[in-house]
Amino acid sequence: MADTQRDDPTTEAAASEVASSEVAANAVAASEAAASAVGVSEVGVSQTPATEPSVETSTTVPPLGADPTGDAAPASDGDGEGGEWALLVEKMQAWWSSGELQKLWQQSRTPLTVGLALIAVLLVLQVYAGLLGAINSLPLVPGLLELVGLIWAVRYGLPRLLRRSEREQLLGGLQQRWSSFRGQR
Repeated sequence: MADTQRDDPTTEAAASEVASSEVAANAVAASEAAASAVGVSEVGVSQTPATEPSVETSTTVPPLGADPTGDAAPASDGDGEGGEWALLVEKMQAWWSSGELQKLWQQSRTPLTVGLALIAVLLVLQVYAGLLGAINSLPLVPGLLELVGLIWAVRYGLPRLLRRSEREQLLGGLQQRWSSFRGQR
């Protein structure tokens, strides 16, 4: 007989109705418990009939910054985000007109000049090293340049070293430059 009850669709429907009525009873009991915990009885709750839903024909949107009563709040500077942009602009204008920028430029002029000079020297040295590397990579060019340097030294340097007066003048000039470089004169 148990097998016949399982196959009978009417018993399954009855079982689902019993389960749904138990759920509804539990929901009612829970709402009564909540009402009693708050101190409201069923008699005190007004039971208004449910109104039919309707479609709203127009919608009123309050302006930005309006308070809940509908009165518009006074407009603030900026774009409604507290006026941070206006405050920043005011501070930048005050800083610009105070002359602090000119003082800062006068103080940093020498270090900036030194820094820019160092950058320029490094750039020139890099270009010079690249140029020498390119010349050195060419065949026969380094040997030819050494030969040109040797010819110049023999043609213009040797006559100055042969005459005593010119040799003394050359050595005196070199000693003077060396002492000047060391800071003795």
